[in-house]
Amino acid sequence: MNVQAVVFDQGEQISIREVGLPELQNNQIRTETLFSFVSPGSELRTLAGHYGASKNFPIIPGYSTVSRVVEVGSEVKGYRIGDLLSLRGGSGFIGAKGYWGGEAGGHVCSQEGPQIKLPSDAAENPLRYAVTEVAAISYRGVQSADPQPGEHAVVIGQGMIGTFVAEFLRLKGCLVTVCDISAERLAVSREAGFTTVELNGDDAVPQLLAHGCGGFDIVAECSGSVGGFKTAVQLIRQPQFGERMRRVRKDWPRLLLQGNYVDEIPVNPCWFFKGEGVILLTPADRSSDDRLQVAELIRSRKWDPSPYLKNVFTPAEMPDAYRKLQKREISSVICQWRDL
Repeated sequence: MNVQAVVFDQGEQISIREVGLPELQNNQIRTETLFSFVSPGSELRTLAGHYGASKNFPIIPGYSTVSRVVEVGSEVKGYRIGDLLSLRGGSGFIGAKGYWGGEAGGHVCSQEGPQIKLPSDAAENPLRYAVTEVAAISYRGVQSADPQPGEHAVVIGQGMIGTFVAEFLRLKGCLVTVCDISAERLAVSREAGFTTVELNGDDAVPQLLAHGCGGFDIVAECSGSVGGFKTAVQLIRQPQFGERMRRVRKDWPRLLLQGNYVDEIPVNPCWFFKGEGVILLTPADRSSDDRLQVAELIRSRKWDPSPYLKNVFTPAEMPDAYRKLQKREISSVICQWRDL
């Protein structure tokens, strides 16, 4: 059978066209997509040919969907028709390669995952769970930093990963400041209740340090840019010098790297940070548990993702939506694949 999909035909060329799905195997499930949530950093970089995409066009991007099970193989256990899933995507498309294949109207995937079942209340408003896969990346990073109530945190970059990092740091009780070069992105962050600083001009770092009492306990670099990294190392709080190292180390600030870097960052490892020490965190990709934890935060109303669910487009409108992301006219995009 065929489904519609967002296809990056070549660098910077986007089309909406039909692709084929593979025949369902006994251990597989077939789903139809209700909503897909764009991960702007990853998808715009693949559109530009990064991450090996230039050698694999045409590709289907994306990895965050709310999907409904419509068919199960004869050997499948635990899934039923009608189940709602947070799904990364699928493979085996006919006519394009899944990279990671989320931006399509349907998928065939293995019962082993990495999809998760969504809470039962997702049937009432599945749109609320569209952010689950992308937000789980940020959740894992925040958990790795072990934030404590009252700590000062700064987030560099207000793409979706950085935005969700800021949200989860706030949930942990941190005092959060966010910054970006985009005034449009910062307007969304202010609407969500964050203190913001625009990273344009010579006084950006002094402004940020003033918000962090001279330095931050947690610095989350989410821009994936050389400039963002260089800014990050200027914002780290310097722990007290002179105590025995085992005591000082317990009080080290944390530098959390949540961005993927396509440009080389020249760093002298001995001198990139002038303080006593810093813990460098580079969390791996999200796990199924991270996805489940984010879904539970949404279900329990402990986190409201609604500020990031406003820009909903039809499949036919998606090429224009990606252009709006490129121009930073909007910071989030959701595709609604079918009427509910």
